[in-house]
Amino acid sequence: MWLGIAALTLFLRAPGLLVEVLDPDEAGHAVHAFVWMDGGTPYVDFIDNKQPLVYAFYRAVFTLFGRSLVAVHAVTLPWLLLTAWLMARIARKVWPAVKRPEMAAWLFTLASSAYVEKDMLATNTEVLMNLPLVAAFWVLFAWHRQTVSSRAAVAGLLGGVAVLFNLKAAVALPALIAAIWWCSHSRPWAHAAILVASFGVPLGLAAAWFAASGALEPFLFWNVLLNVRYAAAGVPLGQAGLRRGIVYGYPRMLLFIAGTLPLWVGAVAAFRASRRNGRTRGDMAILAVWAIGSLAAACIGGRFYGHYFIQLLPPLVLMACGPLAGLLDTSKRGDARDRRSAWRIAAGAGLLFPVAAWTVAGYVRIAGGQLDALRPPVAEVAREVAQRTRPGDRIFVWGYWPQLYYYARRMPATRFVYAQTLSGYVPGQPASLDPESDTSAYLVAGHWQTFADDMARHPAELIVDTAPGAIHFWEKYPVARYPVLRDLIARRYSRETVVAGVAIYRLSRDGTPR
Repeated sequence: MWLGIAALTLFLRAPGLLVEVLDPDEAGHAVHAFVWMDGGTPYVDFIDNKQPLVYAFYRAVFTLFGRSLVAVHAVTLPWLLLTAWLMARIARKVWPAVKRPEMAAWLFTLASSAYVEKDMLATNTEVLMNLPLVAAFWVLFAWHRQTVSSRAAVAGLLGGVAVLFNLKAAVALPALIAAIWWCSHSRPWAHAAILVASFGVPLGLAAAWFAASGALEPFLFWNVLLNVRYAAAGVPLGQAGLRRGIVYGYPRMLLFIAGTLPLWVGAVAAFRASRRNGRTRGDMAILAVWAIGSLAAACIGGRFYGHYFIQLLPPLVLMACGPLAGLLDTSKRGDARDRRSAWRIAAGAGLLFPVAAWTVAGYVRIAGGQLDALRPPVAEVAREVAQRTRPGDRIFVWGYWPQLYYYARRMPATRFVYAQTLSGYVPGQPASLDPESDTSAYLVAGHWQTFADDMARHPAELIVDTAPGAIHFWEKYPVARYPVLRDLIARRYSRETVVAGVAIYRLSRDGTPR
């Protein structure tokens, strides 16, 4: 069975072994890890609003297997298999009467591919955080050889580790508290306090490490303050529609629900049945709290990116696997007129068809070079940049195009791998795409001075301006609107070439344009 699950995981995620960058976020994580490996400090020498263990994961893989995102995708396979194994162990406890609780592993593997490939197959923060988070619930549900106090401490530590992969893992804390309360035959308050205290230990250790590195303030700014601003600058939840080819509002969520509909139906059926069964009532309540918190986290900011919903899969699968395992059990064939047959066919089709459709679409899009990370032709521009520079040269990309750094194999000249806070661009914000909307409120005071300091310390050999090429909506942010960058180019750079609409400027060593 587990060989089958491993083979299915490999087949569904094979695109990640065929192409390096599935999603621009991955390229950003990789470039940040490169800077760290070369002696930089997180949130000082590279900046983004992701959590530190993401960069640590990428750095560890690159150190062991070389600087390739294919290696990251390959290591993600056993990461997901371990997540699936832990879910099967939890399901065995939650559904003791079900003949095949391993159905949870199959359902998780299938559902992990039931959406757009760049969201589900990339090694993103949600994929990484799910393992320690599921492990925390496994400790509470199924690790019976230890005392309740020990389980509370270990589960809390694992939950805190999950938060260091993605802040949204914190929404599972109420469910963890409910689980330890349910496990406690005495002193539930004490066990809950142990869990909460241990939950904060990894966060405290991370803060202490950054304090010792002199980076506590930027660590808190990028992990807390900027994420609050990012959520507040999202899309109103009442808005739904299409704008310039990007789906905003509820259509994204509805598409995910359609792709995982049997899980939702099974979860609702399980919760309703638990109201009549005292033995599963507590477990279902805990999983429901986990699922509701995860759904709320996916809705924060109203962006509804597909990878946000990966956080929902573990509680949703654990709730649904009982009813679906019973429904899909073919060992009891029964009469041909058995009413379960039609439901079995519907459930099987509902599980398999979206996965098959998205998998085929993913292969087709990759073969046609249609992934967001591959178009416009990043390889063509990266090849030009690499040919016009030496390996030790640094470059600066004006735009939202981190994959250029990755494919060109050139280090960034500034900490701003993403130029968001310099430009006023906010991902997923309709105003950021509207030429008539003023987004200057999203600029961060002082960042242009920081940019100038970085460029003075190690000037970029090339400045790559993506605005003329209209890459990732950057046509709204021409260089002419930003005096610091405009004047720097006028004083020290000259236009050398244009590739695929992208303007490339070269540094003049004598300080005057050539």
